[in-house]
Amino acid sequence: MTDTKITLSPGDSVLVTAVSGPVPPIPPTPPVGSVFIGHIDADGARHAATGVTPATTFIYCTFTIPTGANGKQMQISTYNTTGPAIWRKVNLARQPGDFTALPNGSDQGGTPSLHMAIGTPQVGCVTVQAGEVWVLNIRDQSFTGANSCSLGQDCNPTVALFPPS
Repeated sequence: MTDTKITLSPGDSVLVTAVSGPVPPIPPTPPVGSVFIGHIDADGARHAATGVTPATTFIYCTFTIPTGANGKQMQISTYNTTGPAIWRKVNLARQPGDFTALPNGSDQGGTPSLHMAIGTPQVGCVTVQAGEVWVLNIRDQSFTGANSCSLGQDCNPTVALFPPS
């Protein structure tokens, strides 16, 4: 941060604080019944949820689309932390808990993944723009719509956001 003093009129002044570089978004307040993994970076690292139970309504994380990557693709994938595969439904959205499907923005399975095209539409991808903040919403849900997280089972997913390529 840099402090700059600006004179308004003789004898009056105000202190302005300028921030350089990208400012991380303020994390949303987790909706009741949800688990917030956090704001993740496009570095391929796995970020684990904790505290997921059969009563959890959904799990989510936020991420920002990197700048300088127009024309490239990104992938976000969901994995099991431990134990057998849990059938999950994932959805890209702008708000936590929004499972309204965008074209190519929803997937389900044991390790569902979604692809994003930065700047330019590409087949099989959600088109996103540099600097936008997106949400990956996750439900432990079978293809029939039933809850796929059983009592006593480790239902904590991990999420990885891979850098543009």
